[in-house]
Amino acid sequence: MKLKYLFYAHAVFAFFSGLSFIFAPAMTWNNWQVANPDSLMNLAGQNTGTMIIFVGLVALFAARVSEDNPLRNHIRLSMFILAVIGTILHAYALFSGGANFGSSYIFNLVLSLAYGYFQFIKPNA
Repeated sequence: MKLKYLFYAHAVFAFFSGLSFIFAPAMTWNNWQVANPDSLMNLAGQNTGTMIIFVGLVALFAARVSEDNPLRNHIRLSMFILAVIGTILHAYALFSGGANFGSSYIFNLVLSLAYGYFQFIKPNA
C-alpha cells in the first residue's frame, strides 16, 4: 500500500464523519450512546465535525503533494500523533465505562498503526 492511498482513505472517512456531526449531531451522539445530548452538546458536535473535515482536507492535500516533499513527511508525523492521541482518548472512554466509542477506537487504532508503519518502518513510501 502506498501512503497516498492511506491519505485518500483518511480524507474520505473524515469527510463523511465530519458531515454527520455537522448536519445530524444529535443522531451522531445517539449512535455513540450519549444519552440526551443538549444544544451545547450539539454545538460541540458541529465544531468537532468542522475539525474532522479540516483533518480530512489536510489528508487530501497531503495525498496530492509529491512524495519527496518534506511537507508530506511532517503531515504524516502529525497524522500519526493525532491518531495515537485519539486512540488513547477513545480507549480511556471505552474501558472506563463511559460512552461507547468502540468504532472510533478501532478506527484510530488502525490509523495509528498505518501512519506508524509509514513513519517508522517504510518512510519512503
